Amino acid sequence: LFRSEDSMEALERLMIELIDDEDPMSGPRRRRIAEILEPIYAEAERWSDWILVLEVRLEFQTDRWQRMETLTAIAKAHEGELGDEAAAFDAYRRAFEQDFGNTDLQAELDRLAGSLGAWDALAGAYTHGIEDCDDPDMAAAIWMKVGRVRSTHLNQPNTAIEAWQQALLIDESNTTALGALESLLGEANDHAALVDVLRRKAELSDDPDTRQALRYAMATHKLTLSEERENALMAAYLSLPAFEDALPALKSLRGEYPLFAFSNGGYPALEKVLGHNDLLDQFEGLVSVD
Repeated sequence: LFRSEDSMEALERLMIELIDDEDPMSGPRRRRIAEILEPIYAEAERWSDWILVLEVRLEFQTDRWQRMETLTAIAKAHEGELGDEAAAFDAYRRAFEQDFGNTDLQAELDRLAGSLGAWDALAGAYTHGIEDCDDPDMAAAIWMKVGRVRSTHLNQPNTAIEAWQQALLIDESNTTALGALESLLGEANDHAALVDVLRRKAELSDDPDTRQALRYAMATHKLTLSEERENALMAAYLSLPAFEDALPALKSLRGEYPLFAFSNGGYPALEKVLGHNDLLDQFEGLVSVD
């Protein structure tokens, strides 16, 4: 009976008419009609109609796992059967809302965003509902992904910085976030925020060479510092290792400040010490307090 065209059309009309019906039984009737039509449409490969009845069934599904499975099926049909990547992306986005952080759904969204160039929609999909994510590691990973999308694909450095900062709020020792922020803040000439990032990187590093490179970077960026920060930089400078490890920092400061070497020894001894590894050439003068 239900496989005849007339019967199917009658059911389709009834399913539509019941949308505005205030009868309490209209909902269950629409759901039952959708259940009847779903396998018929699938067998007939009427995929647009099949998706339509799945959307109807979705209205009555309250379990989020079931909703995620239904939306995933809709997405696969849009892409695989109808070749509609944009509709597939939207269905996967809705499925992701049901299971925020799902890595399989992320892979599908990433793939389709790349094909469609839908990077802004991808970033929006990942940030919608992230405040309710109860997995800090997952939330941080998604904020980092949003940061990469905003900076690499959308050329939106300000919103990229915000995303990376959100990741850093979750984990203050996130070196990936610190590295990304160093680059973005440097390009944005946000010296005050950059100083803070470099300071935090230095605090996290137990490698003297890394600490030295960070101090060099602070000088290279020609940072404008508050008195407090300047005092902190001077303290860091005074702790610099001697000889070859100090050369990069001294070179970066040339032209920015007049450089003089002070010593409580005599000039010959001072010249001999600083003559090691071209350090002497970095100074405009020597001052002996002997």
